[in-house]
Amino acid sequence: MDDADFPKQISRTSLGSVPVFFAEGPPPPQAALIFRVGRVDERLSTSGITHLVEHLALFPIGDQPYRYNGTVAGLQTVFSVAGSPTEIGQFFEKVTASLRKLPLDRLQFEARILRTEAASRRPGSIDHLLGRRYGPKQWGLSAYDEYGLNDPDPSAVQAWADQWFTAGNAALWISGSEVPSFSLELPDGPRKEPPVVPDSPIPLPAWLSSSSDGVGMCMVAARSTAFLLLQGLLGKRARTRLRYGEAVSYHVSTNYVPLSRDLAHFAIWADALPESALAVTSGLLEVVDQLAADGPRVDELKSALSITKKELADPVMVFILLNAAATNELLGSEDLSAAQIFQELEAATPQDLAQQLSRAWETAIVAVPHGVAMPEPRFTRVPSWSSHQIRGRRYDLRKPPLDANDAYWLVVSDEGISVIRASAKCVTVLYQDCAALLRWTDGRRTLIGNDGFVVDVFPAELRGGEALYYEIDGRLPANLVVPMGDRDGEVSVALSVNRVPRSLRTLAPGVLVVVVLLCWFGVFATLFVAISEGFSVNNNLGILIYLTPAVIGTGFVIHRYRPGTFARIMGWIRRT
Repeated sequence: MDDADFPKQISRTSLGSVPVFFAEGPPPPQAALIFRVGRVDERLSTSGITHLVEHLALFPIGDQPYRYNGTVAGLQTVFSVAGSPTEIGQFFEKVTASLRKLPLDRLQFEARILRTEAASRRPGSIDHLLGRRYGPKQWGLSAYDEYGLNDPDPSAVQAWADQWFTAGNAALWISGSEVPSFSLELPDGPRKEPPVVPDSPIPLPAWLSSSSDGVGMCMVAARSTAFLLLQGLLGKRARTRLRYGEAVSYHVSTNYVPLSRDLAHFAIWADALPESALAVTSGLLEVVDQLAADGPRVDELKSALSITKKELADPVMVFILLNAAATNELLGSEDLSAAQIFQELEAATPQDLAQQLSRAWETAIVAVPHGVAMPEPRFTRVPSWSSHQIRGRRYDLRKPPLDANDAYWLVVSDEGISVIRASAKCVTVLYQDCAALLRWTDGRRTLIGNDGFVVDVFPAELRGGEALYYEIDGRLPANLVVPMGDRDGEVSVALSVNRVPRSLRTLAPGVLVVVVLLCWFGVFATLFVAISEGFSVNNNLGILIYLTPAVIGTGFVIHRYRPGTFARIMGWIRRT
């Protein structure tokens, strides 16, 4: 196999001021219009606005005889189509016309559709790793809900489209020997540089406990073709050991995403049963450590190069190369042909690959299931509590919790809010470092800090808490506020300590009342007998047997209609 077997060189032209990349590929013809805007450009309080623009732009197109789609990723938004050259041209003309004048009468409907979609698709393990690395901003936003879909402002949505979906911020690719004749009616606008990737606020390398059913590891590396080779080598070594060797994992996957012109995010993940989680953790760590120390063996490097060469020669690779050409144009990165990519890979030595992985490994974050201890001491645990505690006005719970260890209180000042537990550990969000304020109609407020810490406040549960409505709302600008509407009945974790378990709250009230009345009947009947016959050990014991469930049951009934009463009754019983 020589260079002639690789896809043909990609050609370049333009439609107006939009660069266009084209090359022949397998039928049917495909094309994509890419804009350099995605979730990394949003803020938490309005996240999802790009997704909303994409949906609105596609709505007027409706059902068509050709396939089309729209996607929003971290750095880009893509409108793709597969059809005849005429259909491709018609599709892009409709999309660009729609972007200039979005069908805003559909705004609330499309927002609801996207919220419905999000409800059935939760963030994955890699999203959570990005969220812990960067917090609720830029690349970390993928771990958070699209709060901008809750109450979108029509003028803000159209302004976002006008700002980002411009000719200067777009690139197009088409598979075919020539570009069909059509026009892209996009407004003028500058090319948008990707945001600078921030440093992680946590000390690295680090580890954390997660609720996932597997082990994940991620790192930030210099963007290069060589690291794509490392991705394959790591995945193969991990599968060979964990699945075929130790049989402790079924699925091992890898992920490589460009973060900017110069940086990329790499992740590897392996599923695990609870009893196998430690073995999977140790196995993945050893796989990465060995490859970072020694690099690949000559035989496995040769095998990896052979596989890569076949992949690059596959006719469908032209679509990947065309997409890379348009993406690199928007990022300002050098674009390489298939032959150039393979030449770079051939030039990589085991020592080069080991050094690249070793540097990236220093930025690692490892996520292990709850209950699994990190076997490597060089990894620092990601903080679960804030290091800074607010000094100010203290707000205590109106009703004490059943367990004293569940007690907490709030401290509020002009600086921010701290939730302090009985253990003296705290979570703090500073007003100046707040990414979003979630506001519910029942008075609850949730502050999400840029470091990822969350303070959940329900003023009605705090003594003197009524003033907190105005304290919190008045401290944060309107552009950080997210209207959340009504709660669904669930009580937040931070404020659930004084609640009776749901299973008890949802007992049929009628059955419970009958049981309580029978207990009280037993109390008075036994008391009547004791008065008539004289108090004895048996009579006293009978009264106690009936009295205890009667008092507790009465507490449940009252709590059903007056929350907190049961907690006070139980506290009285413990004291006496």
